[in-house]
Amino acid sequence: MSSRFSGVLTAIITPFTSDGRIDKDVLVENVDYLVECGVDGFYVCGTTGQGPLMSKDERLEVIRTVLDHCKGRKVIAQVGTLNINDVIDVGREALDMGVDHVAIVAPYYYQYDREALKRYYTIVSESLKTPVFLYNIPSATGVNLNPELVHELSSLGLVAGIKDSSGYLEQIVELIELSLGILIFNGPDHTHYYALTAGVDGIVSGVSNVVPKTVVSLYRNVKEGNMEKARKIQYEILKLLEVFRGYPQIAVYHAAIELMGRRAGKVKPPLRDLDEKEKAMLKEDLELIGVLS
Repeated sequence: MSSRFSGVLTAIITPFTSDGRIDKDVLVENVDYLVECGVDGFYVCGTTGQGPLMSKDERLEVIRTVLDHCKGRKVIAQVGTLNINDVIDVGREALDMGVDHVAIVAPYYYQYDREALKRYYTIVSESLKTPVFLYNIPSATGVNLNPELVHELSSLGLVAGIKDSSGYLEQIVELIELSLGILIFNGPDHTHYYALTAGVDGIVSGVSNVVPKTVVSLYRNVKEGNMEKARKIQYEILKLLEVFRGYPQIAVYHAAIELMGRRAGKVKPPLRDLDEKEKAMLKEDLELIGVLS
């Protein structure tokens, strides 16, 4: 069983400098801004935060910085990577720092069957001496942590919660109906309204880096029963996501943040930043949908 919490967690970006270092000043600025905008916590070193690209030391630096400036907000640190020893090492240090949970993305690159996944999460959870947050993103890993597997892992006491970024709403509903006693957070920004109405505890949002007040408003309107208003907000988010699909992944979040007058730093290679032509096009696109005035 997990202590309950809910709300909007921002899957916070990680800003890098031109010479490849984490830009802590920009990271702190973004944490402060997001707190002011009302987010309930942070999901650190996930997909939007480029966690799989970072070294152990880089991830720990990001986790420590967010914890130092989050003003008591919830922090989930995504520590999954290909090397299980690195997962355990970073997870242990993150827990010692005081994160609320560590999230573990399903292992990727190779094809893992049910038994391999069960062993993987058993080893990690038992090594960390705590239930972990599952991170399910089959579009990136090639592995779907389906409700049957989540149920089995939960029954063994290995799971505190799940961030489900599958986009399969029927899977979210099944997880809720199983009454597993774990936290259930929705990942894809295009399905938040529907997942919230189904009964998830909260949402982990990448687009909230760019429009945090909009995403917080979506969540609060659903919780207050203002469903028509919430549905319209979800539609506005969908328009923004449609724009983003035309640009390099992750870097478009950084560019959009800077077009809105804040700093976002650079992405980490082999990702690339938008070039000047792309930035100009993005500015026009954001103006067309009313995100930039």
